[in-house]
Amino acid sequence: MFKKAKLTIFGNGLSLLGSLLFIVIISIGSDQKERINSWGDYWIGSYLSPHQAVFDNLLEGADDGDFEAIKVHLEKNWDQVYKRDRIYPFKRKLLFTLVEELLSQNNTEEAFYWIDRWKNLDERDIDARAFFAQALFLSPDNSNEGFKLLEEGWSRFPHSPSYTRLYYAALVKKELNEEARKLKISFVKNHALTYSDFYLQGKWRAYTLSLLTKKWEKEVSVNYPATIDADNWAVFVVNISPDTKSIRLNLPPKSRALISEVEITTNTGIFQVPLDQIQLRKMQRSDIGLTTSNHKRPYFFFKINQLINTSNQDKYVSVRIKIDVETPLGYLPLASFTEHIK
Repeated sequence: MFKKAKLTIFGNGLSLLGSLLFIVIISIGSDQKERINSWGDYWIGSYLSPHQAVFDNLLEGADDGDFEAIKVHLEKNWDQVYKRDRIYPFKRKLLFTLVEELLSQNNTEEAFYWIDRWKNLDERDIDARAFFAQALFLSPDNSNEGFKLLEEGWSRFPHSPSYTRLYYAALVKKELNEEARKLKISFVKNHALTYSDFYLQGKWRAYTLSLLTKKWEKEVSVNYPATIDADNWAVFVVNISPDTKSIRLNLPPKSRALISEVEITTNTGIFQVPLDQIQLRKMQRSDIGLTTSNHKRPYFFFKINQLINTSNQDKYVSVRIKIDVETPLGYLPLASFTEHIK
């Protein structure tokens, strides 16, 4: 706590000093616009930096299950932070993270408390309103009212990830399977271009590792999958040589995806790549496959020379991955989006 207080004092001190220097620069003359902008950006960054550090630490703690630190910080440190404040986006993200966790635990009583505080800061916040509707839906005495609010909210804000996810979950819980199916179809059609553009025109990169040079060589011709077939296989054509040891595939930055199968197609056949033999960077291994969520540079690689005889292959091989993308409705096949833009 003392450390956080020191960071806050330091940030506020820099902000005050920046204001004084700003006044001095203005007094120099009207031809100092670029310099003023430069100093302004610097001191804004200096003010935000310590708050960013605290924010990052709190989210990291939440990833480990520590939500009490978020509550304490919201109550004592950022209690007087309001919507127009520069650090309000940090506070809003913490509220979102906390309320989402409380509702996942069906702790509606405490969730209502934090939702009320959130709505008092911004009564028009769509996520806060969606969480309020969900909290009502999870309350036995108010479940029907909450479901109605979720339905109305999604009808009004169909592009809201929160309303889409929570209304879909409510439909499934009430076993309204036909309505849930229609919502999923509507979501896929409405977002086909967004997901297709991101994953088809995104910055995929393929590399090969040579036994001779022991360096990763970039495949400049591979910028996105050659195809996405009806069975949800994304196909990448990669150039190999007899001394190729490994193949590496970089996903687009900030990808949120699930890879459930990987295989190699050559002139001699199809070879499955066991997921437990694939090395990961900025990705995770789970019961359902290989996942990545919002990392800057996620990638995986595997030793192709342990799967096939590279000296007995054509110049090119195809790397095929079965990929689902993370959506408010859960993981959905990438092919379900791409088929709507063909």
